[in-house]
Amino acid sequence: GLAFSRSTPIASLVRTVLRHAASSSPPALVGALRRYRSLLLHARDALAGGRRVDRAEIRRFTGQAGDQLMMWELLPAVECEGELELADLDRLDSLLLEAQRWAAGPDPKAERLRRLLDHGVSTLVFVARRETVRHLRDRLRMRGIAWCTGDRAGLDGATLPRGTVLDWFRERPGDESAARSGARHLIVTDVVAEGLDLQRAGRVVHYDLPWTPMRMEQRDGRALRLGSRHPRVQVVRFALPTALERSLRIELALSRKRGLPAAAGLGPAGRRLWRWRAELAEALGSSLSRGGTAVVPSGPPGVLAGFGLHAAGRSTEVRLGFAIGWLDQDGRWSEDEETVAARLTAAAAIEAESPADPARLASALTALAPRVRARLRVLAERRWSAGDCDGAARAVAAGLQRLIREAARRRDAPALHLLERALGFVAGGHTAGEGMLLERLVEVEGTELARAAARLPPPTPRWGPVEARLAGVLLFVPG
Repeated sequence: GLAFSRSTPIASLVRTVLRHAASSSPPALVGALRRYRSLLLHARDALAGGRRVDRAEIRRFTGQAGDQLMMWELLPAVECEGELELADLDRLDSLLLEAQRWAAGPDPKAERLRRLLDHGVSTLVFVARRETVRHLRDRLRMRGIAWCTGDRAGLDGATLPRGTVLDWFRERPGDESAARSGARHLIVTDVVAEGLDLQRAGRVVHYDLPWTPMRMEQRDGRALRLGSRHPRVQVVRFALPTALERSLRIELALSRKRGLPAAAGLGPAGRRLWRWRAELAEALGSSLSRGGTAVVPSGPPGVLAGFGLHAAGRSTEVRLGFAIGWLDQDGRWSEDEETVAARLTAAAAIEAESPADPARLASALTALAPRVRARLRVLAERRWSAGDCDGAARAVAAGLQRLIREAARRRDAPALHLLERALGFVAGGHTAGEGMLLERLVEVEGTELARAAARLPPPTPRWGPVEARLAGVLLFVPG
C-alpha cells in the first residue's frame, strides 16, 4: 500500500530496497523501514522550508542496491513538489509495528543456518545487512560466533578489535589463537569480502545473495585460497522465497551477468568467440590451410563449408566476416565449435583426397546458398545502423536536422542536398582532426552552420558492394 514516489523509477528502487531487506532478515526490514521513515520526515521538513530532498539523499538510503539497480544520471528530473510520497508516513507506523512483531517471532531461515553450523565445519557466513549480523548473533544461541560489520566486530556478545577477530580465521602456522578464543564461525557483511585471506574456513555460506557474480566470487575467494587447511571448501547458497525472487529476480540477474563476459569473448568460457579457431589451426597444422573442395569418406553425411564476405574499402579490400559451419543432411546449419572441430579433425585424418563429384558438389552449393544469403542480409542491415556518435557530433547533428526541416518547408532542394550530405558526414566515423572540427561547430547555429555544412567533406561509405567467396567445401560421404 505504500506509494514511495511520484517518479516510477524511484518508487521501484525504494520498493526493491525494502524487499531486499525483507529477504535478509526481519530486523533488516525493520531497520530499512525506519530509515525510510527518517527520509520521509526529512523530506517533509525540507518541503516546509521551501526545498526538496535531492537525489543524493535518496541514493544514500538505497545504498548498494541503488548502485546495482539504477543509473541515477539517466533519470529525468521530476517537476513536482518532491520525488518522495509523504503520504506514506501515515502507513509506516502500523507497518513498522507489524515488522517488529515478525522480528520477534520464529525465523525459519536462521534456524536452517543453525542446523548447518551444528555440523562443526568452520564457516564464513555472508549477509547483506548489519541488522542481520546482530540478529544471527543473538538468534543462533550457540557459542563461538564471531562477527564483523566493518565498523564493529566481536565474539558472541562481546565487542573486540576488528583485526583480532579476522586474524582468528587466517591460516598462520603455529597460531592457535582461534582455538583459544573459541571462535568457530564468522558472520560478516560484504565489507570483509575484499582483500582478505580467511583460510581457516571450510565452508562459505551466502546467507543473502548479492547482485553481481563478482561479489559472489569475492566472497568465495576469502576461503578458496592457497594455504587453506581444507582440501575442499563447501559453498552453500540460501535461495530466496519464491514470492521475493519473483519480484527481485536476483537469481535471474546473477545468471545473466555470469554470461556477459563469455558473450564478450572474455574469460575461459569466451574463448569460442575468438580463440578456438586459432587453437584448432595449431592442432591440425598449417599444411591444411588451403582452399578447394574434396570428399571425406566418413560419416555422418553432410557438408563442411567456410566462406568469407569481402568488400572494397576506402583504399583496399576488406574482409568483413568469415563463417565456417556444418550442414547436415537434414539441412540444419551449425557453427558450434565442437561440431566443426570434429569434422575438421576427421578430414585431417584422411591421407588421400578424393575429388568431388560435380553433381554432388552442385547440390551442396545449392543447399549452402541460403546460409550465405542470410549472412549478406545481416551485413546489409548493419550498413544502415548508426555508429556511436560523441557529444559534439550529436549536437551538430541536432543543429543540422533543424536546418533540414526548414529547408524542406522552403522546398529548397540545393540546400537540402548539402545539409543531408553534411549530416551523413557528421553521423560517420571521424579522424582526430575531423573530431576537432565538429567540436568547433557545436556553438555555431543558423546561417553560419549552413555555410559551414557546405564546406564539410562528403561522407565516405564504409565499404562497397559485398561479395561472398567460398574458402573450402568438404563433402562427407560415408564409405
